[in-house]
Amino acid sequence: LIVGIITERDIIKYISHSNYIHASVEDIMTHRVITIDAGASINEAADSMFQNKIKKLPVVENSKLVGIVTATDIIANADDIDEPFLF
Repeated sequence: LIVGIITERDIIKYISHSNYIHASVEDIMTHRVITIDAGASINEAADSMFQNKIKKLPVVENSKLVGIVTATDIIANADDIDEPFLF
């Protein structure tokens, strides 16, 4: 079960709104984590990332984290995507 994710964006957003840099991960992380099933296609991953305006997408199998797809992964596999995809 994924309880949260923390990205560079979360850290920058927090620091820009606060002078307090000693917060816990739990204080800064995104609690509503968008995930994708391990069996999903690259197109589905790209679409989910585009629709949700995210650059990192945790991959789950049987409710367990098995990996993460990043914008870099999508770009590296752009030839396998059926439609134009830009970040």
